[in-house]
Amino acid sequence: MSLPGVLMPGEGESVVVGNSSCTFKVTGQETNGHFGIFKFTLNPATPAFNPHIHKQMVEIFMCWRVKLSYLLMGKR
Repeated sequence: MSLPGVLMPGEGESVVVGNSSCTFKVTGQETNGHFGIFKFTLNPATPAFNPHIHKQMVEIFMCWRVKLSYLLMGKR
């Protein structure tokens, strides 16, 4: 496994999904499946993701200027 490089703001491969975007900063391929870092940009009132479970990774969110609701163990 090689160490990932440092990506500056605006760098990294991006994809558009609906009216939102995702930029891949560090992928699981670069970390041997240990973790990934992704920057999601969502427009206001955009549903982010369907409820889902990760069995082999931890999902961490850092949010700026946002009102966020989430579902945990079936409760909002």
